[in-house]
Amino acid sequence: MYNDEEFGQETTNDRAEHSALESHLKSELFWIELQPFLLSRGYLLRPRFRPGWVPPWTLPGAGRPLEYEDVIHEARPNVLDAVRVSDGTKVVLKRVRTCTSEIPLGVYFKFNRDLEDPHNHTYRLLDIIPLANDENFALIGMHVNDPQHFRL
Repeated sequence: MYNDEEFGQETTNDRAEHSALESHLKSELFWIELQPFLLSRGYLLRPRFRPGWVPPWTLPGAGRPLEYEDVIHEARPNVLDAVRVSDGTKVVLKRVRTCTSEIPLGVYFKFNRDLEDPHNHTYRLLDIIPLANDENFALIGMHVNDPQHFRL
């Protein structure tokens, strides 16, 4: 099981010092720094996680912050939604340890005939993305096809 600090989860003190309307959380920096690499692999993150992002509500003539999806922070720092550029498919990218069974199980279920069973709520693994600077972690890409059964 992962602990929150391992993935950069913000502490109460960090949140108190952070202005959610003006900047990024520390835990978001991993995804922001990774976005150019992810784009080269065919995945696009939401605008908030792209380098050079400016909060749209700070621009002249902008509406209130809550009118923009960018104001919403991710609840889990090791999971983020994205879009596969080639076909516009919505996906979830998850940072996982390479030494656990999560990747091998994902590969097994990717080719398992039981995926068509309506009682099977396993998400189909789309991609395994090794992280060049950290062999202990990788990203897995999963298809988001039924939000009703979405569990992280």
